[in-house]
Amino acid sequence: MGVNLILGGIFFLLGTLLLYFSAVQRARRERFRAVRTCTPREIAEAPPPPGTLVEVRGTIACDTPITAALSRQACVFFASSIRERIEEISWQPNRRTGLVERQVRTFHRSLEERTDRVPFWLVDQGHRVLVDPHGAEIEGKPSVDRFHPADLPPRLPGHDPARLTVPGGTVSGDSPSPGSPGPAVRPPEQRVLGAQQSETLLPLGAAIGVIGTLQERQGRLVLAKPAPAGSLFLITGRTLEDLAGAAEKAMRFWLIGGGVSCLLGFFIFLLGFR
Repeated sequence: MGVNLILGGIFFLLGTLLLYFSAVQRARRERFRAVRTCTPREIAEAPPPPGTLVEVRGTIACDTPITAALSRQACVFFASSIRERIEEISWQPNRRTGLVERQVRTFHRSLEERTDRVPFWLVDQGHRVLVDPHGAEIEGKPSVDRFHPADLPPRLPGHDPARLTVPGGTVSGDSPSPGSPGPAVRPPEQRVLGAQQSETLLPLGAAIGVIGTLQERQGRLVLAKPAPAGSLFLITGRTLEDLAGAAEKAMRFWLIGGGVSCLLGFFIFLLGFR
């Protein structure tokens, strides 16, 4: 009885959490649907009041662009990273056999991360509007995604170092004490497999959309980060319809998962009283 009550409570709480995620995505969908679409020409000729949440689409132009760290392209935003891919070898006792076995895992270690952004113009049909991207959520375009392998020592051909066969049984290869049970006494070994380079950016001439609020600065309307924390400020190549559709799919996914989890938890909870 007690186990059913605990499991039922866990599933019900999990379902409640998933339903909360669904509500968050529903609110996000409604925010996208409420955004007003404007062109740079409309902002220039009949601007909406400052503080209005709008979407403006156009191509990127900039008087003082920056240079991306890895691709060396002219852009108005970039985010680059270099990470080492590392292989770690350790020796651990097998709980079932008691023999020391070779364990291999791969992980990444950050070497360098760089990001930068500058204000730019959104241009469309001869009109333009200034964008201050500081504080925005930016969906950049991939420009670099490459792996540079390191010079590694050769492995013996046709040989699996994970396990070796010796008289008396099969044991871990390269282990500190082949065939003998007990804890490993040899410290883990690491070697660098190579470096993974990644970069996203907003290049000059790219067609994008900016969702933000219009603010007046020195007599000019600027798309910039709203003052209230958590307000929507997004720079992306996706349209409002795409963003609202993605939020709706996520909303339905969490809604179904949460509903099923709550029903399952309620059913298990009732079984605890039988």
